[in-house]
Amino acid sequence: MKVDNSIIYSVRWDNLASNSYLYGSSISFEPDGTVKFSNLLMPPGQIIRKWQSDVNYQMTRHEPQLPVLEEGEKYEIRSYVCYKPEGSVKLRFRFVDRQGEEVGTVIIDEPTAELECPKGAFAYELELINAGAKELIFHHIEIQKKSKAKKNVRIIDSDSCLYVIVLEPTGGSYIVPQERILLRFRNRVILTCEGADAIALNSSVTDELQMDIRQEEIAVIGYGEKSNESAAKLANRLGQNVKLYTYGSPSRKLKGRLENIVYGKDKGQKSDPVSSLMEPLSDKTERLFKGKFT
Repeated sequence: MKVDNSIIYSVRWDNLASNSYLYGSSISFEPDGTVKFSNLLMPPGQIIRKWQSDVNYQMTRHEPQLPVLEEGEKYEIRSYVCYKPEGSVKLRFRFVDRQGEEVGTVIIDEPTAELECPKGAFAYELELINAGAKELIFHHIEIQKKSKAKKNVRIIDSDSCLYVIVLEPTGGSYIVPQERILLRFRNRVILTCEGADAIALNSSVTDELQMDIRQEEIAVIGYGEKSNESAAKLANRLGQNVKLYTYGSPSRKLKGRLENIVYGKDKGQKSDPVSSLMEPLSDKTERLFKGKFT
């Protein structure tokens, strides 16, 4: 599938053995969604894991693992991978034409970066490259087409409340709300469920987020079954005074350390921007509930 600027595509590490470096490696799939990889003898330059955008299903018995990128278009790449020392793991995008000849390579060694799909590219591989790491924790990688519209996933204004919008998944991707809705949230961070889960697990990323705004001015928003769970876990991680908005039945038990959440009906909030966000994205027959940490 092609990636437009309304879609965030999530790349996960599945258990396809042929695409992982197995010799001397220890690979474990954890309940929290992370993959732990370690190999004390793996030489630098080797491919730890790779994903492909074009595969022969008859030969491999699995579908493409990456979205289709368009020639000449720019994309934002966000990687949620923990490792030490700094710079010891890199992402490499290798683009090939219809004949399988390489037409471009992009190497990324930052958590967030931008790349341009080269002219003549028909398919590509994404490779996780060892540059001296002995172990790592992989959560996921996100790919999103750069947008000229105001759909940026991170717009910070320290003078107003920050809205952390956790998107509800559709298969392996996420649909970003329409621009007319997002314009009501001038100060915002948009996260996928995987992104929210990863931040809740990684205190260093959380600390970076909290440097931008005051803790008592954060509202975390979920509007579906999975996004409600991820939003609740993130709100727990951010602190006691964070407001948590969820859309759906309060009788559902959300996962996580949520003993301090109190649910109540949020009446008379027609002008509330949170309500305005929920209505287009959720079942209008549901009610909007707001939980506040005490």
